[in-house]
Amino acid sequence: YHFFPTPGAVYLGLARRYLGSVQERVVDFRPTDNQWQTLTRQRLEEIASVYEGNLPMRKLLLGCRTTHELMLCSIAHDEEMAELLAKAYEKSYHMPLIRDLTRKIMVSMRAVDAIWSLSQNRHGRLLKEYVEESVVVVIAYSRTFLPDRLELRDTQFPLVE
Repeated sequence: YHFFPTPGAVYLGLARRYLGSVQERVVDFRPTDNQWQTLTRQRLEEIASVYEGNLPMRKLLLGCRTTHELMLCSIAHDEEMAELLAKAYEKSYHMPLIRDLTRKIMVSMRAVDAIWSLSQNRHGRLLKEYVEESVVVVIAYSRTFLPDRLELRDTQFPLVE
């Protein structure tokens, strides 16, 4: 009662917990073929498997009855994730100068949320076809600011310690 004085506070607490569990599984990811496109696909498929395995999470975060507070929580989480992903790209690849990289990553994340919400609301689950659509959208959008090939950093032998 003291921690969650209203039903909305319970949902907000659950949303934070669910979003935190997604974040833990996505940040430290290494592409199997060293390509950012593969990394994008792997991350989205991993997140989709988390969502697909948790019906309450899907309903809460992707359902059509999401409250304004939950939407704000999701956007704040996406901002935090975008910052972490931008840092992960910098750590993994020799990145060109990209203005507003974090914002661009966040825009792609919001596009994924919209596509996945459509799947949840139309079909009651996250269908593979919609996950694939989200991969296509993110890669196509990312190609507007990322080159097709990024040189991988040698993380075993850092240039500066």
